Amino acid sequence: MLKTHKLFLFFTFNICCLTSIAQTNLVPNPSFEDTLYCPNGTNQIDAAMGWLNFGNTPDYFNACAPISLNVPNSQFGFQYAHSGVAMAGLVTYVWQFAPDWPYYREYIGIPLTNQLIIGEKYYLSFFLNFTGYLPGAQKIGANKIGMKFSTVPYTELSPPALNNFAHLYTDSIYTDSTKWNQISGSFIADSTYNYLIVGNFFDEIQTDTLIFDGPPFGGSCSYYYLDDICVTTDSIYNENWTYLQNNILVGNAVNLFPNPSSGLVNIETHKSILSIDIYNPTGQIVYSENNIYSKKYTGSFGFLEAGIYYVKIRMDSTYRFFKLFIIN
Repeated sequence: MLKTHKLFLFFTFNICCLTSIAQTNLVPNPSFEDTLYCPNGTNQIDAAMGWLNFGNTPDYFNACAPISLNVPNSQFGFQYAHSGVAMAGLVTYVWQFAPDWPYYREYIGIPLTNQLIIGEKYYLSFFLNFTGYLPGAQKIGANKIGMKFSTVPYTELSPPALNNFAHLYTDSIYTDSTKWNQISGSFIADSTYNYLIVGNFFDEIQTDTLIFDGPPFGGSCSYYYLDDICVTTDSIYNENWTYLQNNILVGNAVNLFPNPSSGLVNIETHKSILSIDIYNPTGQIVYSENNIYSKKYTGSFGFLEAGIYYVKIRMDSTYRFFKLFIIN
């Protein structure tokens, strides 16, 4: 009887462990929330913890950034992140007759938490939002934006080749800037990939486009926001994960409660809090406190009107962001 009980516990434990492993996103910082520093210019995707520049000049947007890269305000127009207060931005296509830029693409990449297992089926997804390009340039919608795996990293000056292949990509051209679109699919790993790359890996002939506002000119490009990127072995998890739940890193874990709050907010961390900033939905700072130097903090924000706010918590050289709901 005791032996049977032990066997039951053994199998129960292993089933629980397998379930836990399956329901894991292999992409660290999948929503770009964990921040090494606040971006103050373009081409700073490395400000998002773990993410790297894998080609040309991809951008990072955050609520803590100046107006040109702010969430939800930026030089590209008003746009909330799909979740949280951060997202990435890429040029995915340049008009083929633009001087010196016919094959320009931008890519972001990140090392996976575990390398892929040959023969294992993986489920992939990311969220995409169309914005166009810089003010003064023409908007072009484009398809073939997707995810690709690699066993080697790339750099700003040495991007991946346009070999007309990706493990997941969209054939549709998304041009609705008011809506985030989820792109999802699956594949069976044929190598021990340990890097993920996001962008357009297809050439001019294979990429379909939709041009807005008259004939294109030299600066005409497509530009898309990216958020909430997932690689997992669990198909249900891939479609239903709650995005920000994967952003809490060991050592940087932060607990903010209660949320929603009527004004009193508690914050507990594993590292000393250096400063706290609270932003309203338009990106304006409504509260700021520095030199806290404590792992526990209590603040009274009853003076804030009911609504959604964003809390930026600085610890050492890293930042954490929370969406705070104030109710009266």
